[in-house]
Amino acid sequence: MGINLLEVVEKIKSSDLISQVLDNTIRDQSIYITQWTEKQIRRWADIVKENVDYWTKINDFTIEALAVIKQANLLHTEFNLTDAQILSCLIALNANVDKGRLLQIGTGEGKSTIVSVLAVIHALKGKKVDIITSSPVLAERDAKEKAKFYNMFDLQCSDNNDKSIYLAGPKKCYRKDIVYGEATQFQFDILRTEYAQLNTLDDRKCEVAIVDEVDSMLIDDSSKIARLATSMAVKSVFTNVAPSVYESNVLLSIEEQWAMFLRKIDDQKSSIDIEKVHKEYAEFSERIIKDYSNNCVIKNPYYHIVIGNDLVINDSSLISKYKQAMEHFDRAIELDPDHSAAAFAGKGWLLLKGKKRLIFSNQQDLDYKESAVRAFNRALEILSDEMAVLTSIQTLLQQRCPNINTALSKQLIQKVNILGTYCNSLENIVTVVRKSQRLIQIKAIIDYPRRSVSTNKREVARRIISYDGIEKERGELCNIRLISHDHVDNDIMDAIQNRKEIALIKDAENQFTVLYKKKKEKSSLGSWKIENHELRYYLLSLNYNRTILDRNECSKIYVIIYENVTINNGYIRSDFSVFLKDLTNDSKYEITFNDLTVRQDSGTVDQAENIIHQAVSKHVLHGAPILNNSGRYISVSITQIDAERLKALLNPNIEIKEATRDVALVQLKEKSSFFHRHLLTENWSLDLCPVNLEIFLDNNRIEMKQPEENIQCNLTFISANEISKVLKEKVLSNSIQTIEFIELDGYNVKEKLRNIQSNSITLEISDSKDKLLEVLTCLDLQYVELYSYDKEKSNHRNIREVVDKITAERIIKEYEKDNTTIRLIDILIHEIEEIIDKCPNATYNISFLCIRNFDRLLKGLNNELVNINFDELELEPAIKLIRQIRKENLDFSLAYKKLTKGQAERLMKEAPVEQENIEINKVKSLNELFMNESRPHLELSEFSGRGIEYLLEISEKRFIPWRSIAAVVTIAAVQMAVGGLLIASGFGATVGLGLITEGAADLFTAYRAYSTRQFSWSDYGKQKAVSLIISAISMGFSAIKDAGKGIQTLVTGVGEEVLEQAGTKIITEGKAVSQVLVTTGKNLKGLAIKQIGVTIGENALREGLTKVADFSSHFLLEQLKPQISAMIQSKVSDKFSNEPKLLKIVRKMYAIDSFNKQQQFKDKINKSVAEIINPEHNFWRKQWDSIGGPLCKGLLSSSQHVGGLFSMGMRIVGTLHGMYQITFIIDKVHDQLLEKLSQVDQETLSIDQILRSYCGVTKEDTYRIVSLLQKQGILDTNEEFNIENLISTDFSILDMYRDKVVNFLKSLASVEFNDLSEIMKSISDMITEQVFRITESQLISPWSSYGMGELTKAISERVQHHFIVDENQNSDSQNREDREKGESKYNTIVKQIKYNAKDYTIAYSQCEIVYYSQQQQDRSNPGAIDNKTKEYIDGVRNEKPANLSDMMAIAAQNDVDIKIVDDVNYQPTDEDKAKGTNIVLYTKGEVDSQGKNTIGHYRLMLGDGTVIDVPSNNNNCGYAVIQKILKDRGVYKSIEDLRNGRAQNIEDNPRESSKVLKAQEWIETRYPQQANRLLIVGGAIDAKTILDDPLLPSRNVIETKITELRKLIQDYNRDSTDENKIKFITDLEFILQDLGDNENAEVISRSRAARNIFYSSISRRIDDFYRKNQSVFYQCSDSSHRIATEVGKLSVSWKNQVHIVNPDIYFSQAHVNANFSSGNSGRLNELVGEELALQIHNGRVDEQGKEFIRTNGTSVLPVTVFLDEHNRLVAINNRGLLAHEFAEQKPNRIFFTNPTRPERNRLNEAGMPSKNKPTYDKNK
Repeated sequence: MGINLLEVVEKIKSSDLISQVLDNTIRDQSIYITQWTEKQIRRWADIVKENVDYWTKINDFTIEALAVIKQANLLHTEFNLTDAQILSCLIALNANVDKGRLLQIGTGEGKSTIVSVLAVIHALKGKKVDIITSSPVLAERDAKEKAKFYNMFDLQCSDNNDKSIYLAGPKKCYRKDIVYGEATQFQFDILRTEYAQLNTLDDRKCEVAIVDEVDSMLIDDSSKIARLATSMAVKSVFTNVAPSVYESNVLLSIEEQWAMFLRKIDDQKSSIDIEKVHKEYAEFSERIIKDYSNNCVIKNPYYHIVIGNDLVINDSSLISKYKQAMEHFDRAIELDPDHSAAAFAGKGWLLLKGKKRLIFSNQQDLDYKESAVRAFNRALEILSDEMAVLTSIQTLLQQRCPNINTALSKQLIQKVNILGTYCNSLENIVTVVRKSQRLIQIKAIIDYPRRSVSTNKREVARRIISYDGIEKERGELCNIRLISHDHVDNDIMDAIQNRKEIALIKDAENQFTVLYKKKKEKSSLGSWKIENHELRYYLLSLNYNRTILDRNECSKIYVIIYENVTINNGYIRSDFSVFLKDLTNDSKYEITFNDLTVRQDSGTVDQAENIIHQAVSKHVLHGAPILNNSGRYISVSITQIDAERLKALLNPNIEIKEATRDVALVQLKEKSSFFHRHLLTENWSLDLCPVNLEIFLDNNRIEMKQPEENIQCNLTFISANEISKVLKEKVLSNSIQTIEFIELDGYNVKEKLRNIQSNSITLEISDSKDKLLEVLTCLDLQYVELYSYDKEKSNHRNIREVVDKITAERIIKEYEKDNTTIRLIDILIHEIEEIIDKCPNATYNISFLCIRNFDRLLKGLNNELVNINFDELELEPAIKLIRQIRKENLDFSLAYKKLTKGQAERLMKEAPVEQENIEINKVKSLNELFMNESRPHLELSEFSGRGIEYLLEISEKRFIPWRSIAAVVTIAAVQMAVGGLLIASGFGATVGLGLITEGAADLFTAYRAYSTRQFSWSDYGKQKAVSLIISAISMGFSAIKDAGKGIQTLVTGVGEEVLEQAGTKIITEGKAVSQVLVTTGKNLKGLAIKQIGVTIGENALREGLTKVADFSSHFLLEQLKPQISAMIQSKVSDKFSNEPKLLKIVRKMYAIDSFNKQQQFKDKINKSVAEIINPEHNFWRKQWDSIGGPLCKGLLSSSQHVGGLFSMGMRIVGTLHGMYQITFIIDKVHDQLLEKLSQVDQETLSIDQILRSYCGVTKEDTYRIVSLLQKQGILDTNEEFNIENLISTDFSILDMYRDKVVNFLKSLASVEFNDLSEIMKSISDMITEQVFRITESQLISPWSSYGMGELTKAISERVQHHFIVDENQNSDSQNREDREKGESKYNTIVKQIKYNAKDYTIAYSQCEIVYYSQQQQDRSNPGAIDNKTKEYIDGVRNEKPANLSDMMAIAAQNDVDIKIVDDVNYQPTDEDKAKGTNIVLYTKGEVDSQGKNTIGHYRLMLGDGTVIDVPSNNNNCGYAVIQKILKDRGVYKSIEDLRNGRAQNIEDNPRESSKVLKAQEWIETRYPQQANRLLIVGGAIDAKTILDDPLLPSRNVIETKITELRKLIQDYNRDSTDENKIKFITDLEFILQDLGDNENAEVISRSRAARNIFYSSISRRIDDFYRKNQSVFYQCSDSSHRIATEVGKLSVSWKNQVHIVNPDIYFSQAHVNANFSSGNSGRLNELVGEELALQIHNGRVDEQGKEFIRTNGTSVLPVTVFLDEHNRLVAINNRGLLAHEFAEQKPNRIFFTNPTRPERNRLNEAGMPSKNKPTYDKNK
């Protein structure tokens, strides 16, 4: 171009350059470009873009454009463009047409700035600019950093990274003027547009491309190639072929070494020697292959760390991976021990995690805690050096450029924050681990005799040797000494006896033996012979020359030997208190126990209290206690406590300062009880405590018109502090208090001296040696306490010495360090003041010993750290003090002082100090600290590349609550045992099953308490109460009453043997009731045991399945977590950005934290969010966690409840509540957070409070500064900050406050929305965790547990049916029901229990009835008669049918032995015959339409098996049977006598009778449908009911059909001739009469067989009618044929419905009149007499005739007869069916008409003669 670039550069840099663009457009414009603001720059850019073609063609446009851009860059970064940058831009802009430029810019010259300048110029020309970076991280970073710069020119930029899953459509970034992105991303998006037709680029054209770091794009490493996925089938094969982390780092390491190899060749200044290169390449290749085969190809320590981290985070659960990870960390440390901080941290992480085992807890290495602490501390040392470097750079940068908004400043701040967070995480880990070790401190106090002052020797008056960091039972690990068998001497044996060494002995035959000290045996040694061949082979290579085995090189051998010695009950550690043996008996000792825990385990288990009690308790071995119970040995210390908190602890009043009106009202309500607020009237109610109230405003005036929210209050609740009361009454007067103030300056020391009174003062001074020597010179002191460090001894040992003044001066002069510390004991106040004047810059610790005035002490407590000691405590005051401290959750130390050596040794060994292992609760990466859109990828990737990536949250495992577990297991065992007993009792089977279920659920509650190490009796109590209520409701009240009866039978019931004997009196279903009782009782006992096992098995299976379901759901949620978290982050970000008030408050808090370099308000925000979403603050959520969730997993998933109403209801309620919580959680957090932070803002963050508290402005000057800030627009009228006005303001503030106020305002101005990312991320994470917690516990867990419960139930049913159930244990009722209804699909133990319990309880009740009914009157204590008994007595006297109890009682009363059976074929046993037992046959009543058994019937079975039906009426059949038995014995009693006798028996024996009635009532209540059958109630039977039996044909149907048939016949006969008429129509009339005759109903009501026979006779009569008219039916017209068909149908239909008659029942023809025609009337007269014959002939036998037969004792009716199944004689005539039961005597003469041969044989056997019927004319 022929231009002078240097001149152009100078012109661009000129300070008086004027714009042609603005000057030609706005005539009055006269300012120079170097004076422009953002407003002028934007205007200039707008004008250029409006007419690009014109302005870009004018002369010197490029110069003007670069000058404007230079000014913009100055405003943006506060740096001018350098000459190199301007020259680079000029060269790039003067490229040839359609060609680019390749520039090489030196490191540090500002490539990013040059790129942005070129992008602006091209974008102003209207072109789209694509800036290609080397990584997506840089693209995102540069786009964000340059956004403000581009915005000055009204240009927009973005990066093109895929921040979410891309599907289709234009990407928003390509609508911007300038787009940053990696080459690969541009390739992807072009392919998406051109190839996949997704229109990703929209209409954007590739016009200008600026490549940053072009070499990264040109070097082909196959990582910058973009390929679109295809739908080809082969795709699935290569989906997961990405290299592992290990493989990737191996490749990177080889590439790195290859690059170094090439660089070495490239750096050669001479020409390349090809042969040499080939030779070096061969060596290089050989070395790489060798290193790879030896597994040491990776030379970069950071690669090892990354691999190790990956193994820990993913695969270290396996022991092999654990070892690999540890090897990688060790290798990294070996390669670079001074910069591998993450390797040390990784080792500590791995040690804490341990080797995972499937069943048991993780296996951790010996001394893993101490090793982990050492590793973490080493990591912190390395990182602290790095942090110091970063802080120094940050300080230097701020000195050079105060603007903290520059990119470099922000990057440094970000690095410091990230590294600080990582270091804080490591420090927290160390703190937790140290606390878990329960470190003990031992002080040996040695007093020396005083020597003469004149001596020149060093005089030590007292030496205090402190041993810190001692773990109980954690002495040094024994060394392993290698020795041959012939060199074992006394020294070796002593070392083993003293637990210092373990000997590894090699004998002559190369066998190895380990010799060690055994536990619990004072002088016994143990030995272990090594059999492991691999270990023996390795041991052969060692030298056995009395050397100690190297612990580092042979760590595996140490581990193996330690493990085996431990298994063999041997020592592997030295005595942890061995150092005490080196001290003298003349010393006094102090033992301090730190970090003692307290836990709830069936009461409070406090380690501190246990130690106190142990010290004064007798010992099993030593006998006497360690200390005297009345001694004042105990000291309790609270260290590093904030003075204000201590003040709140000790102050008897509760003081609340500067509270808002709302806070004051809340506090007043909290301090008043419900009783005071609501129950007592205002006039006379007494407050809980008096209250002092001060109300004030900022101007100290109260005006009525002032708004209430501006009011602030000071509240003082007088004597309301209960803790202070206890301390004052029980502790302060019984102890000596010492308070120490830490790190005070001289001014504060003087203030303490003015306020606090004590008996003695100790002052500790830290200053330069010269100052301290000056102090010693001017003071008249005899002794001084100095600190010295014993370098030769253990790191845990330090020494303090009290020496004379001269010695102290000499020692101080000899110190190498300039600063040191001395301690002056018992110093006077004026001496302290003199010291302060001499050492104004010193740091002081001042201790006040034996406080005299606590009120003065409270005034002296301000805002500083203090230590307070309560010394010389006795047992009770010490325990009181510890309990009060626990209430405030304060850490404290428990010390015993003035102990002898023996006491110290015993206390160290016997003190019950326990510790638990460490568990890792959570692992998160540094990435998770930031919101997605504001994540500092570059800084994070830098740290991640070095392994600094993961943050751990750890805690000490909770102690296993053994007491609670044992108690719950005991409760479970008791429940199951009681449940088993109740099942065995039969009556309580339902409750017993419930108790077994409850017990099994409790067993697994205990298991969960063991596995989670958490248990709460309050939660358990609530769960138990709810579960018992659910069980009680589902079982019903009757089941609970039955359980009571079951318990009663077990405790006070009649013995089973007695009941079994009583049960022999009843035989039902072919079995004696006693047999049923015995069989079912035995079954129930066995089934109860089985049910316990089945229930436990079901619970175990369900627990396992639930764990699998929980793990699966958790895994699934973890996969969805990134998407859900991103969604929540987006919503939280929107809430913050759309809520200006919340954003202002948070910005203000963030600025204050930044200004103070603290995290006070950040922690307060996190705490507020945690309180808002914490389930402890949500009543229903808390109830679900403590009751609903455990019940859904436990009781409500059991087979009895899983599908029940309560189970489903609770799950639905929990789900709905969870959905509600998730739906509104973000809005809820936002609203409540705004409310809480607004309150904090109102209380502590007003402008005047900020100025006073954080900027040190006095109250008088605050008003002036606020007015000034309002005048400058920094504050608005509401005293809120206007952020946009902060930067451009001239801060003309008072000089004395300028720096602090200005720095605070700058901090506020520097806070950007993205700077709040960490806070928003923290809030998002807490919300995400809560959403996941709710989702798992309320949306997934209830239904997964339901599904697992159903699955468990299905599996259990099948397993029980096929493998557990014994069909022989089925009860009779179960078998009977299975036969009637068909077997159910699966038979279970529960089903067997229920049926056996049913049969058992019925049999038991029947036996009770029999037993108690037969008991004689107890005249000594007959008891009272209750109303129910009276009612029963009245019923007995008034025709109440007899039941089992009545029959047995009457029989016993009349000395009659009866047995009640229900089988007509029962054969009396020999015993029955021998005893003369009367067999009473009971026929059960029929089942009515409601399914209820009607009343049955009693009959008597004679000795020969004949059954007679004793005539009776009015429900007297039972009494009639007894009457008959008595009559046969010659005893005549009327039925009325029997009834009255029974009633009188009840009245005379009410106690036993009430037991009978209770048993009867139980049966009536539980089985109302079968009560009559089970209670064996016998009496009259309703004939109509029996005739309507649905099992037999309906009378109504047959009557209707016969009536219709008769009408058809009548119609036919009316139109027919005599020959063709149908004959014998009267037969149909007789049938209809017989069907409607109630006499028939009365007779056939006695049995179903009688009914069957009656209906069968009717069927035959229909057949007879058909046969008699057969010729007519088939020879006449169609009408007669139709009638014949109907008759045939009627006969067939009737026969199909009638039951088959028992073949044992015989019957003969039915037509009596045909047998006795008029010609045979004489024969009838001869047989029965003329009168009766006449009645028979006329077809009627009335009541008089029946009475005649009964009276005469003669049954000679010549009618059709049959015997029914009960051997009753039944006679049938044409008009009625009569049953004659021979109660008085057998008939000696009977006439049967034409009996068949079987009938005749049967009748002859029964002693009933028969004759053939008279002959008659068949034609008639």
